[in-house]
Amino acid sequence: MTTSTPSLSPTIERDLTLDRDTPCSIPVGRWILCICLLAFVLRVCAILFLQAWHNPGAMEHLSIAKYLVADKGFKFHDWGLTQYTSVQSPPFPFLLAAFFYVFGEESDGAYIGVMVLNALLGAGTCYLTYAMARALRGSAAVGLIAAALVAVWPTQIYAATFVQAISFITFCSLAVVFLFYRSVDTKKLLPWIGYGLLGCLGALTEPVLLPFMALSGLLILFWPGLCWKIRTRNAAVLFMCAVIVLGPWTVRNYQVHGKFMPVKSTFWVNMWKANNPNATGTDRAPMPDSVKAALTTDLTDEQLRDPDFDRLRQYDLLTADQKAELWGKPEVEREVVFGKFAKTFIHEHPDRYVQLCGIRLWKTLWGDADNPKAHGTKQLLFYWTPRTILLALTPIGLFLAWRRGWRMAIPVLVAGSALLTYTLTIAAARFALPYEPWQLALIAVLIAAVLRLPTSRAQESPAL
Repeated sequence: MTTSTPSLSPTIERDLTLDRDTPCSIPVGRWILCICLLAFVLRVCAILFLQAWHNPGAMEHLSIAKYLVADKGFKFHDWGLTQYTSVQSPPFPFLLAAFFYVFGEESDGAYIGVMVLNALLGAGTCYLTYAMARALRGSAAVGLIAAALVAVWPTQIYAATFVQAISFITFCSLAVVFLFYRSVDTKKLLPWIGYGLLGCLGALTEPVLLPFMALSGLLILFWPGLCWKIRTRNAAVLFMCAVIVLGPWTVRNYQVHGKFMPVKSTFWVNMWKANNPNATGTDRAPMPDSVKAALTTDLTDEQLRDPDFDRLRQYDLLTADQKAELWGKPEVEREVVFGKFAKTFIHEHPDRYVQLCGIRLWKTLWGDADNPKAHGTKQLLFYWTPRTILLALTPIGLFLAWRRGWRMAIPVLVAGSALLTYTLTIAAARFALPYEPWQLALIAVLIAAVLRLPTSRAQESPAL
């Protein structure tokens, strides 16, 4: 029995069924809705179970938001100086400040509100995972399996329990891939506008997306299947999106710092954090003996999330002379100093730099053992096991997807440029999370193949 109803879009058919010959088949649209609801509920439950608002991990966003609420501007206090800053880009500090205005500064309600928003973005990420898989020429079965994996994946759930921008960056990274292919397939303007705005907003939040967004402006000029009118139109629209989204912040940075700075002012400080005599590849210092001793027993979630437990950073290992050279200097001048520190180390220790690049690559692909949060029985189950599965099965899924005609150019460029950036500069456990849904989509190909379900559009029935 075959059913047919109006479609949601050429890519995502609302009432498709996994097997049109199954009498009790359920429309794909309902499956997606159920998966998104499950994702939202699981993330909210994690927030409540961990009481995550007690240790929200807001990083620099917190200090900047407090200055914004006090009507003192986009400022940050560091190295004995309070000044207008670019250590973080504006989207998340302004968002946090808005929640502070509504619920009270540093209130539980404000932090819970941001985390619930993260949970909603997590639910939306499940939808985009399905949409992206379909846009890459995957089957409906693969898309649903991938979306379901994202909904229940432990590291994706855990990311929503922090007052950070990871959930939003993940959402934007998936939207970029889906909307790019949606636009070139339909040749319509609206998806490309969405691509430009969300891509540039994602790049403003996470600068690692900036190189790909710039590259895509050139790629679209040579994309096969498009006439020159559409190619030039899309390139011009992307440029205008960059001007609208990135332009005001870039102009502001020039006025504040006196130099061209598209997003953040932390390139050289991050290079130094990951390339110095005490470097571990991340901003963490080598784990002190006291922390190692504490990790011999399973700590509670509250202890692991406590910033006082995991406080030591590369800043703490600077020499007295280095600290004196940095103290009281404006942000851009400190960047020059940190650049000198990093360049000197790399020049004097090229072999160690290459070794650190390998360490950063491995930590990004797998996990960060120097992070105290990665230790303990729960962490073995909810962090190391998921990351190991991704590391082991992604290459197999990638090979299967390629053999089955999936379009992989755009996701490979997005993920590849990010991975190269992290390898050469600095790594962090959270950097890998935006690319997990893509990995899960590839693993879904393997699962579908094992279950003898269609893995690509070419293998589906005409109705699908």
